[in-house]
Amino acid sequence: MDFGRLFITERMTDPKHSAAEMITRNLPGIEQMGENIVLKGVGLLERRGKEYRLSNEGKAIADAYKSDPQGMDWVKQLATLLLTKEPRTRILIKMLSSHGTSLQFERESWFGGSTQKAKIQCQDGTVVAPFLTKDGAETATIRVPIEESAWWALGEWRSHKLISDASDCKFRGRINEKFSLNGIGTALRSSCEVFAHLGILKQSDGLCWLDQKNAIECLGTDLAEDFGWVSSNEPPMDVLALIKEVIGAIRSDTGHIVASELREALKKYGVKNPDAEIARLEEFGQLIIDAADYGQSRHGQGLYGDSRKQLIKIRVL
Repeated sequence: MDFGRLFITERMTDPKHSAAEMITRNLPGIEQMGENIVLKGVGLLERRGKEYRLSNEGKAIADAYKSDPQGMDWVKQLATLLLTKEPRTRILIKMLSSHGTSLQFERESWFGGSTQKAKIQCQDGTVVAPFLTKDGAETATIRVPIEESAWWALGEWRSHKLISDASDCKFRGRINEKFSLNGIGTALRSSCEVFAHLGILKQSDGLCWLDQKNAIECLGTDLAEDFGWVSSNEPPMDVLALIKEVIGAIRSDTGHIVASELREALKKYGVKNPDAEIARLEEFGQLIIDAADYGQSRHGQGLYGDSRKQLIKIRVL
């Protein structure tokens, strides 16, 4: 709070909190508070007695930024910090690291529409809304995969001296048993902007996916092993061959296919997220969308959720 007043703004939102308090809230790391161990943030600051000082990671990022503010080195260090010490970000990127998995925004743009309605369809068919703040009946919040993989989500904090003897953990709130999801959309979007800047996250028409090849090139093999990245993002050739076969079977005399029919046909053959596979193939020059047009209500949802792509012409290269 005092840090925010001294270096950012003196304006107050209430008698106790600086207007910039949110900026400094996630800078400390893991701490002992009474009988509880509290994870406050990514550990750019570390507590020593009654004071906070820059951690080694904080110093390294600060030095890299001062050396080259417009460069990518400090951004890569920040991305590495998020992927090793920020549990929510780790879980989000882990989900997107599964082949064929993508994040679908409500509208056809980067974080377009309501973030509460953005969804990830996982490999097992479950749907997770990573920015949803309240548990829903049909769609899971990110709390579910965090609780299922809590120890893995903790990342490098697992080796911290305060919990070095532990072999498992559970996240809970400071007041309630369930940890809060307030501000989850803002927090995760901030992380996503870092990965998008590095080209690790890519998007097209409101569909976002992870470029594993670029992730390895930017962040190295240690993180690749942790997240299961492989050096080639190119979808298996049998998927391309399958798409080619399905197109031949459902293509009309005009050369158009109904996007919803293609989607359903691919799902029957075990392709969990056809739109994501088509987007990847298009990204890597394996196929081209030559033409697209509106259809009728009976034609269902268009490619990438775009009503202008209900009828499409696809050319496999």
